[in-house]
Amino acid sequence: FVMFGGAYLGVFQYGLYVGLFQRLWPGMATFAAQPLSQKLRNAAGLRDLCKQIAFDNFVHYPFIYFPTFYCIKEGLQGDSGPVVAGGLAKYRANGVEDNLKMWALWIPGDAIVYAVPLWMRQTAATARPAHAPAARLASPPLWPS
Repeated sequence: FVMFGGAYLGVFQYGLYVGLFQRLWPGMATFAAQPLSQKLRNAAGLRDLCKQIAFDNFVHYPFIYFPTFYCIKEGLQGDSGPVVAGGLAKYRANGVEDNLKMWALWIPGDAIVYAVPLWMRQTAATARPAHAPAARLASPPLWPS
């Protein structure tokens, strides 16, 4: 899981949350740097904040994060069968429950993550109660207590 944490959370998510998000929502850095009082009056910035939260929770987690997580987990802990097929089969079995639990945690959490200054975004994204514990909550069949 160190490999997953370093490569995915450290490298990929930086590219996603800073690189791609800046291209999709060019005003995000300005909004993120504003004091809270200005953010609350910035209608365009608040709309973009909602779009970032929606993208993270309804595109990133279900179609990128979880499939990657399950395939890496299958490669490390699965039987000798095909890694991708096995990982995706486990995700299909747990996907609805996993995503519902992730949304319950990260929709409110992302409101904070995407509102902090840009230099702090990746730290906030990886520090919110952390992905591994969230995945443990999200998929009890794969995470024995």
